[in-house]
Amino acid sequence: GVGLFFFAVAEPMWHYIGPNRYTRDKYMPDNELAQWAINLTFFHWGIHGWVVYAMVAVIMGFLSFRKGMPMTMKSCFYPLIGDRIYGWLGDFIDVFSILTTLFGVCTSLGLGTMQLNKGLHFL
Repeated sequence: GVGLFFFAVAEPMWHYIGPNRYTRDKYMPDNELAQWAINLTFFHWGIHGWVVYAMVAVIMGFLSFRKGMPMTMKSCFYPLIGDRIYGWLGDFIDVFSILTTLFGVCTSLGLGTMQLNKGLHFL
């Protein structure tokens, strides 16, 4: 949510005025350039951005409900490393996934907090 809150305005503006292949054309009208900026943002936040989450959910759901495995990230690696997910390697995968999720959430909240702070100081 914070990622969309932060980048909903920042990304289209970056594509509109930032250095890209569309802003190099000096004869492109502003309305067409703005439309390209919105299209690029929709492409970036579109279905391919959510495929990663859906893939992990499908793998976890299949292995949990059909194979009776625990619903943890290490279960997603069962087809690759087999029964070694129950050892130290599986524990490492679980700890690593928890830490990366934690850092991702903290970064997202930090960006949102900075934007709210700037907006309140502007008011």
